[in-house]
Amino acid sequence: MKKVLLTIPVLLTACFGFAQAPCSDLFFSEYIEGSSQNKALEVYNPTSNVINLSNYHIYRYLNGGTAVNDTLVMAGFLAPGATYNIVNPDTVSPPNAALLAVEDTLHTVTFFNGDDALALFNGTTMIDIIGDVGGADPGAEWAVDTGSTKENTLVRKANIFVGTTNWVTGATQWDVYGQNDFSHYGSHTMNACSGAGINDEPSFEVTLYPNPTTGPLTFTTDNIDYSLQIFDLTGKVVMSKTHLSKNTQIDMSGLSNGIYMVKLNQGGNQLTRKIILRK
Repeated sequence: MKKVLLTIPVLLTACFGFAQAPCSDLFFSEYIEGSSQNKALEVYNPTSNVINLSNYHIYRYLNGGTAVNDTLVMAGFLAPGATYNIVNPDTVSPPNAALLAVEDTLHTVTFFNGDDALALFNGTTMIDIIGDVGGADPGAEWAVDTGSTKENTLVRKANIFVGTTNWVTGATQWDVYGQNDFSHYGSHTMNACSGAGINDEPSFEVTLYPNPTTGPLTFTTDNIDYSLQIFDLTGKVVMSKTHLSKNTQIDMSGLSNGIYMVKLNQGGNQLTRKIILRK
């Protein structure tokens, strides 16, 4: 029997800044870059609902580039106020027991160093980052509050209620603890949910469609004078546009079928989205 594929255009709304409402979706709550392979991530559910994790995944980007080096597809369900704990499968002793005692999964997405960026996605929408995805190579680390992403434990501040895709903002949202401090891992403390303490950056709303695309890709926004770059999964820039208008269409039909990352920029606010080209 011949199979017929029906492609339904999907409208994807993306926002620069804090387009998400407080406590409306998951975010990174802890990052551990310990000695040797003692590394871990923690994702927190600030909502009042049990979250089905099957739609969430985490990407790791080498040196903060755009090439995805590893992907964790999350699984299971996460209760309100609970954490999902991801531990390096090669964690060693000491002090691996503190990490392994509360792990939900062992995965190589934790094979990061201080200069590798991480992104949390809900479907095709990036909802939180650690490090600057698609930015300049930071060298050994990104500065964070009183420390950095290298050889430290980072815990999200209690007054943060939502993820960010702008690392200029994200770098200010963490408390820094010493290397191999695992005393906070496995749970997260957040203040009572409110709009207080949320950065009031102007949001930049963009609709991208269709996705998947056969070539034409339309960008619709109320803003003007923004730019975009499209990268393949090796990190190579395959298309670049500047000074774009409210309604812009580009043609990707000259590219090979596959997955691409489109990076949008306006006034320093950035957003990275996954685009599927299927001709």
